[in-house]
Order: sequence, then C-alpha cells, then structure tokens
Amino acid sequence: MIVDRVQDETGALIYWFDIRPDVVDDWLAWYLRDHMPSRVGTTFTTGRCFEAIDADATHMVLFETPTPEALLAPGYLQLLGKVSDDDRKRRGWYANTVRMTARVPSRSGSGMGNILAVVRFDEASALTPANTPDLLESLSSIAGVGSVWVAQHDGSIRARMDA
Repeated sequence: MIVDRVQDETGALIYWFDIRPDVVDDWLAWYLRDHMPSRVGTTFTTGRCFEAIDADATHMVLFETPTPEALLAPGYLQLLGKVSDDDRKRRGWYANTVRMTARVPSRSGSGMGNILAVVRFDEASALTPANTPDLLESLSSIAGVGSVWVAQHDGSIRARMDA
C-alpha cells in the first residue's frame, strides 16, 4: 500500500469523555442535531462522534480543521465564549474529559469507516518522522482499515485558545 502524506498539515480537536448513562440519548440528540452542526462549516471541516466499544472513555469526538491554527480563529473563540444556560446544564453530563488540540502531519487512506481504533502514545519520542511511514503502512494493511492518521498533541494551541 502506498502511504500518502498530508500535503499540508491539518488540525484536529479531539475529546475523550464519559457521558452519564441516564442522559446519553438526550446528549446524543443534542450533540448531533445542534452542537456539531453549529461548528462544522465554520472552523471545522468535519465532525464525527464515536461511542466506545472497549475503551477508558465512553465517547470520543473528532473535529477536523484545515490547519492546526484554525482553532484560534476569532469567530470560533467567540463561539466558545457564548455559553447558554442549557450548555451549562449539559456540562454536568460530562466526566473524565481529555481534550487534545492536534497537528495532523500525515495520514494514509481516505476511508471513513464506522469503527475507530485509537492508539495514544505517552512519550512524544515514540513516534518519529522516521518510523511514521512504517507505522502508517502496517496499520493501513489491516483488512477493513480505511484510513490511519498521526495526530500529534500541541498543547500550545489549547493554551492560546484559553488565554
């Protein structure tokens, strides 16, 4: 399989979290019909929501951006500052949230699929430009895998978002 490198680095905002079981249906209806559509098409080019099969967190969302710095767009930062009473109520539904602002320097394939496997490395040195193509090719060769991404955490973007 040929491994495609992203021509231009893109960005991603990734959240892992638990949702209280008693509100999962209400949360999902709101998230897919209100929250996600209010963001996709502005700062974000796509947004996807996943429910865990076997993971530490029950849910994960993945928003793509044209560049990592797109998360710093004034319009998006203003949107983050507009919190309604309903939004405050919904924040109580979340637990164990992990946020990742990421650079996506490389990926393989363009399939979307309906199952997502995430491998998170604790050490930045675990994935290097030298071994990334081999990893992408190995994972892409698994039957049923439509695409593989390398998303590298960039905490400086989140810090600038919160400033």
